[in-house]
Amino acid sequence: MARPRKDTPILSFTAPKSTFYNAQDERKMNFIGQRIAEGRYRKGLSQDAFRQQLQKHGVSVHNAAISKWETGQGCPDISLLGAL
Repeated sequence: MARPRKDTPILSFTAPKSTFYNAQDERKMNFIGQRIAEGRYRKGLSQDAFRQQLQKHGVSVHNAAISKWETGQGCPDISLLGAL
């Protein structure tokens, strides 16, 4: 059985070209916000009506927060995902 050479790496790793966070790319991939908006539209709810439904489940949010979620400018707290 041949021994591997000492200068040969066992595992090779190539770093990605860009490791910087890009907020515009993140907004394009707004999966959570898209799902919230689609569900709200399917049920025929306005943002205010959706907020009232959330309040019935013990979640207090502002209309502005819902708008931010849907446009990708913000993301709901992980503790709210169950109610959503």
